[in-house]
Order: sequence, then structure tokens, then C-alpha cells
Amino acid sequence: MSDLAKVGLSFFGISGIVALVFFAVAWIRGRMMRGWVATTGVVVDRRTGLANGGMPAIYPTFQWQDADGTTHQRTSSMKQSFGPSPGRTVSVLYDPSNPSRAIINTYAQSGRIFWTLGFIALILGTVVGGFLLLGAARMN
Repeated sequence: MSDLAKVGLSFFGISGIVALVFFAVAWIRGRMMRGWVATTGVVVDRRTGLANGGMPAIYPTFQWQDADGTTHQRTSSMKQSFGPSPGRTVSVLYDPSNPSRAIINTYAQSGRIFWTLGFIALILGTVVGGFLLLGAARMN
């Protein structure tokens, strides 16, 4: 087996492992939020700090009401470089058995981004690995 073929197979294997990690994170995150309730909330504050590399990071604080009409408030634990400004309406997911567990229902915070990243890793590994294997086959 040529070195080019070995590299091509390595791309397949590594991309598969990376994709599995992303898929596992997405599945665990989705499983954790199973049964959570979607509602509408409002951003009431933006606490700013510095993210890695010194970029400004925003941790939005949002409020929402549960099914009983009780108002809850939480500051997001996820950094957002361009977070929503106070007064903005946002989609919120919360745990009805423990309403203090809540997220702003974005692509990143809900974990849906990990499905996308997994598929991107899989596609890139397949394309690059496939081209390398095709090149190795043509060389022989």
C-alpha cells in the first residue's frame, strides 16, 4: 500500500472519529433537553467580559415565564460576541421540572451546531480521503 493511500485512509478514519465525537455531543445535548418547554423571553441585560484572545464577549441575561406564570431570570453561560441587546425578544427553552435550567434557543446553545459540524467533518474527510485514494490508485 502506498503512502498516499495510507494518508487517504487516515483521513477517512480521523474524520469519522471527529464526526462521531460531534454527533455524540449533539445527541447528549439533545437528550438532556428532551421534554424542555419552548417559550418566548426577553433579554434584560448584557454582561460583558473578555473572551479568549481579548475579544469582547457578551453573556445575555434573559427573563421568561413558565407555564404557571412565574417569571424566571438567567444569565447565559455561553459567550456570544454579538449577543442580543436588552429588550430583544428571544426564544427560550427551559426545563419544566427545574426552570432555572434554561437556554436561549439558538443554533449553538441548543447543540444543533454539533450535528452540522459532524457532517462537515465527515464530508471533508470523505472528499479529501477519496481524492487521495483515487490519486494513489492512478499512480499504481
